[in-house]
Amino acid sequence: MAAGKAPGLAAVILDNSDSNFQQASIADIIETSSNYESQVPCLRLIDSFKKITQGKLLLECGVALTNLSSVKIIHICYRESKRIIKTEAFLELLKYLQKSTQLRDVLFTGCLLPANISSVSIPSNLKSMNVKVWSEWNGSSTSFGLLDLQSGQWHDAYGKEISSGDYAQNEEEFTQQMRGNRPDTRGQRLKERKERGRVFVTSEMAI
Repeated sequence: MAAGKAPGLAAVILDNSDSNFQQASIADIIETSSNYESQVPCLRLIDSFKKITQGKLLLECGVALTNLSSVKIIHICYRESKRIIKTEAFLELLKYLQKSTQLRDVLFTGCLLPANISSVSIPSNLKSMNVKVWSEWNGSSTSFGLLDLQSGQWHDAYGKEISSGDYAQNEEEFTQQMRGNRPDTRGQRLKERKERGRVFVTSEMAI
C-alpha cells in the first residue's frame, strides 16, 4: 500500500452525535464480535474517542470499549471540533491497540498527531504485526502521512521523511483550521456590548 493511499472504509460507526443508548448498543455488538472472533472490517469513531483509561478505550458518551481484537481498521475522525493528540495520549492509544490482533490500519483525520515518536516507545507487537498508522496531511482528506513504526518518523505520500519544517507548516495550517471552527465568543460579546453603548471598541480590541 502506497504511503499516500489510506484504506477504503466501509465501517461500523460510533458517532458522538448519536444517543448514548445507540452508541452503547453498537459498542456491545463490537465487543461481542471480538469475543466470538467475528471480524469487524472497520470501526469509525466520529467525534467520539476521548482517551485510553485503565486499559479501556473511553468514548465521549462514557461508554468504554475493552476488546477490539476483531477490528481490522480503526478510523478516529474529528469532524465538528478538531483535536490535538499529544505524545502521551498517542502512545497510550498505540499500547491499547496492540491487543487488537486483527488490526492492519489505524487512520486519523481531523486531528494533529505528534511530530515524531521515540521508536523504543512504540509497542513491539504493533511493529511485528506491521500495522500502518495514517494521518491526514495538510488538511486534505485525500493526502495522508504514514508513520514508520520502526523509526518513529512520518513519511509523506512519496515515501519521503517529513522534515521538522514541513511538520511545523502542517501544524500551523491545522491550528488555523481549529480557530476557524471555533465560535468567536469574545468578538460576539464585544459586538453586543458595543451595540448597547457600553464600550468603545478600539482596533487593538477587535483583533
